[in-house]
Order: sequence, then C-alpha cells, then structure tokens
Amino acid sequence: FAGAAMSGRDWQAFDAQLRARTPELAVDLLGKPSFRAGQEWRWGRKGSLSVVISGAKAGMWFDHEAGQGGGFADLVGRDLGMVRSDANDWIADRIGMRARHKPPARRADRAATSVPA
Repeated sequence: FAGAAMSGRDWQAFDAQLRARTPELAVDLLGKPSFRAGQEWRWGRKGSLSVVISGAKAGMWFDHEAGQGGGFADLVGRDLGMVRSDANDWIADRIGMRARHKPPARRADRAATSVPA
C-alpha cells in the first residue's frame, strides 16, 4: 500500500479498516461474487477474478485470465481507471477516512524578493 509520505492519512488505520471492510468494498466495486469459498471470493463467469476477503491477506486479488494481481487499491485503480492516489481516496471515502488535504505551499513572489541593480 502507499507510503505515509503521500498525504496526512493515518496509513496503519487505513490498512486496518481496508482489511476489515474488504467484503463490502469488493461488492461495492465488483458487485455480487459468483462464488464464495472461505476467505476467497470470485467474480466472473468462470470465477477468474479472485479476492481474499479476510485474514492476513485480505484485499489481495488475482485475475487469472489477465495474469494480474496486487493489493486492493490496484484493483480499484484497474477497474475504475484511476491512479493509485485516487484509488486510495475511493477506498477512504467508503471507510470514513477521507484524506486530510493540506493547502498547497505558497511560493514566494520572486519580484518582491529581487533587488534592483
């Protein structure tokens, strides 16, 4: 998952909430699973998309048709066409952990700091 330097988000709490709420997030993103087997749910006619919905690997996924996998934010990004930061925001909105955006730092006005020749 993303590093703490990316924003003011509490990444440990974010990760814990993501893992705890993977089942509902997966259904929000993908709809009702085709198959449910223990900690793994599958989507698609042949169940080719697999998501681990609980346990230590909750949120991990693999698309057997495409040969791709990763963390849940990667799946959100892939399915919704988002970059990772936007995918993390999509997740954060659903788990009640919106990012704490800092206002952009203001650049000093160069004209005000220049010394006449």
